[in-house]
Amino acid sequence: MSDDVRWTKQAACEDAETDWFFATGASPESRAAKRICRSCNVREECLEFALENDMYGIWGGLDDRERAALQRHRERQTS
Repeated sequence: MSDDVRWTKQAACEDAETDWFFATGASPESRAAKRICRSCNVREECLEFALENDMYGIWGGLDDRERAALQRHRERQTS
């Protein structure tokens, strides 16, 4: 896991309800979490952290399934 997580102190979700980011499916909680992510100044750092560290939940505005699709897309682009 990456040691440099200083960006988390700037995250829009720092004071948000943590459970929202681990809600399943298209629940109201997961939609609320994604709304928070859309306004976040460190969204890219968060997304890259989740991709590099195989994180669970909503990170960088994407859930597990969406990040897996993004990762597959990136892999196709580089091959």
